[in-house]
Amino acid sequence: MRYHVDRLFPGAAPVIEALASKKKDFASLLADYEELSTWLAVRERSSETDDEEIGNARELIGELETEIRQQLEKYDERTR
Repeated sequence: MRYHVDRLFPGAAPVIEALASKKKDFASLLADYEELSTWLAVRERSSETDDEEIGNARELIGELETEIRQQLEKYDERTR
């Protein structure tokens, strides 16, 4: 289950699954995104938050989102 990825790209599950099954690096990228997004959601609800740590996580999540989006666009262009 890719909860955070599915929320980021609603309706793209078939394309995401196809690409993840063909490219291990993409599957790894998705796993990293899920793990970090879950970590951030837990930390943001915690009473012991570290603003710098959370800021760094948000920045990295943004970079991962960009990479996922670029990979999906490349895949979509090749499959048209």
